[in-house]
Amino acid sequence: MQILPNFFRVDFSPFKDFLDELEVGPLSDEQIMTLSAALGEYDPTDSQGQWVPAGDGLTSLQNAEVIYIGDNDTMLPTNPLFKRVVGIRLQDLEGQDSRRLYMHYGN
Repeated sequence: MQILPNFFRVDFSPFKDFLDELEVGPLSDEQIMTLSAALGEYDPTDSQGQWVPAGDGLTSLQNAEVIYIGDNDTMLPTNPLFKRVVGIRLQDLEGQDSRRLYMHYGN
C-alpha cells in the first residue's frame, strides 16, 4: 500500500459539506468530478490541476472509493491537527501497490 504523503498538511475544510456526505464505498461520477476539483485546487505538488475523473494515470480518480470517513485516529497515517478525515483508495496501477490518500478537514 502506498500512502500519498503530499496531502498531509492540506486542509480540505472548504469541502467539508461534500466530504461529510460521502459514504464508504465506490464514488459516483458526480462525486468523482467534485473530488477532482478539490484535489486539483489543493494538491501541493506538480499534479495541481491535473487530477482527472477517468483514465489510467497517477492522477486518475477512475474507480476511486472511500475506505474511511470519520474522526481522525492515531492508528491512521494522518495529520493529528485535523479532527476529521476521509480515506480514499485510488485505482491500482499495473506494477504498483494500492494507492491511498487521506483528506483532512475540520481543525
